[in-house]
Amino acid sequence: MIKNKILYPLSGLSLILFFALTEVQPFSSKLENVPRRATAHLFVLLLPSSFKNTSTLILLPFAFIFAFLAAIPFKKHGFRLLPFILILCGMSFFLFATLLKDANKIGPIWSLFGFAWIGANLWANDLNYFYGTVIAEFLWDMGSGAQALYYNIRALSEPYGNNISPKVVVIVDSIGVIITVICWIKMMDPDNLRIKISNRLHINLPSLKIKNET
Repeated sequence: MIKNKILYPLSGLSLILFFALTEVQPFSSKLENVPRRATAHLFVLLLPSSFKNTSTLILLPFAFIFAFLAAIPFKKHGFRLLPFILILCGMSFFLFATLLKDANKIGPIWSLFGFAWIGANLWANDLNYFYGTVIAEFLWDMGSGAQALYYNIRALSEPYGNNISPKVVVIVDSIGVIITVICWIKMMDPDNLRIKISNRLHINLPSLKIKNET
C-alpha cells in the first residue's frame, strides 16, 4: 500500500516526462536545435557540449523508459479498450505537429496530449497517479515559461492560446501547483468537481471514475 503511494505518483510523473521528451521530435533534428522554450531543453543543458550535434533521437530511449514506468499501474487492470483508444488519439499530436505548417506556433495542438492524459488516468484509475500527472503537467509547462523569461522570449504557444506572456504562464502554473498540492493532501476526488459542473450547466459530463485504491 505504502509502496503504491510512492510508485503511482512517480508513474504519473513519468507520463509527463514522456510527453516532455517526445514533444520536440517533430521540430528539432539535433539537440542544439531544441527550442529554448521547450522543457526538454533543460535536459539538453545537463549534457556535455559535445552532444550538441547529436540527433534528438537520443532522447527517445529515455522517453520510452518513462513510458514503461507510466504504464506500470495499467497492469493491475488488464487491457482497457477506451483508455487505449484515447492514448492513441493523444499520440496524433505527432502527426499534426509534422504535417501542419509552423505547428510549433499553434499552441492548441498540445491539447491533444490531453486525450492521452485522460486515457492513462482512466487506465490507472488511481488518485495518487492522477495528482502526480497534474502536478507534473504544471511543472512541465512552468519549465517552458521559466526558460522563456530567462531567455527573454516574449510569447509562448500554449494549449489555451498563442502568444501568451511567459509571466502569465508561470503565474498560472504556480497557482495550479499550489491548488493541486492542497487537493492532493485532502485526497479530493476530481469526480466531485465534475458533478458540480454538470449540475450547474445541466449537462452530464463523463466520469473519470478515479478511485483512491492505493
